[in-house]
Amino acid sequence: MCVFPDYPGPTPGARSQTECKCKDDTVDQHKMIMDSNKKECDAKISNQAKAFFKLMPKSQNAVLDKQGNKQAVAVDFEYTYPLKLMIPKFASTNNCVWVYFISFGGGLVEGDKLQFSVEIGTECCSVITTQSSTKVFACSGGLLTEQHLVARICPGGLLAFLPDFIVCFEDAAYKQTQVFHMSHDSSLIVLDWCTSGRMANNEIWDFTSFRSSNSIFIDNKLVFKDCMLLDQHKIVPLKEAMHHYNVLATCIIIGKSTEEQCQHLLQVLGKRQALGELINADVSLAISELKYTVEGVKIPGVVIKFATSNTLQAIKQIEEILQHFYNRLGGNPFEGKY
Repeated sequence: MCVFPDYPGPTPGARSQTECKCKDDTVDQHKMIMDSNKKECDAKISNQAKAFFKLMPKSQNAVLDKQGNKQAVAVDFEYTYPLKLMIPKFASTNNCVWVYFISFGGGLVEGDKLQFSVEIGTECCSVITTQSSTKVFACSGGLLTEQHLVARICPGGLLAFLPDFIVCFEDAAYKQTQVFHMSHDSSLIVLDWCTSGRMANNEIWDFTSFRSSNSIFIDNKLVFKDCMLLDQHKIVPLKEAMHHYNVLATCIIIGKSTEEQCQHLLQVLGKRQALGELINADVSLAISELKYTVEGVKIPGVVIKFATSNTLQAIKQIEEILQHFYNRLGGNPFEGKY
């Protein structure tokens, strides 16, 4: 392997898939080979990765299942290292297609920039999830770790974006953006959640920063945008500000086919507590109704935000929120994980 005395090395955390090799010839030849290999290394060292898939009806006459999902197939399916997409054949009990985003190496390192592009075809249904939580390692070189998603949902389609939680290690700096483009008669479920860090190692809210934004467009009109920024403040440290809470979560549900479930959630989660009823201090939850009219069509929806003291309580809350959707999704993507 060549050693470059004047070469500072790759960007902190960069992934390298190549080794530079040279021949032991004259000094001039050796230097020429070193310079050539150095350029080759610089070109191949990259933290950027992309993944794309497009889900479309299997045929023009694709039959709907009992839940209204067309039999679908991934017509475009691409990914680059360190990302991988996996579509298990029997994950769902109906026509809903489950897609798993997988990252090699056990987590994301400083400087990683992952880009996802998704398209859900007409009357198709898909669950996008992960195998386990996404770990974000420390960022000591001043660079961010980033994930960006752009999804399009065609008329009558449903996308349930339900990844596992983000775990930011000590000194991690993480940013994610998620943009969803819908039509007025498609539907969307989004779960965006993170934990305080490696609680078993006593790393509790010790990361540098966590930024997340979700934007929803209906017929090219921005109807919803939610942003969350967690960072270390000089006056009030994040650990002190969060008190005993270790999980923060946002769940967004919107679309014509979700109207019945949204009304049920508003009645159950939005009801006032009875006088004298004991308050569960380990769970704090708020729900708001979303009301939009696009080209004369009313679009129902809700946004739910909650904080819990541990992940098991968060999972229990998620189960309560999503239980009435599992029939159409063909199962519970979190079952057996926690």
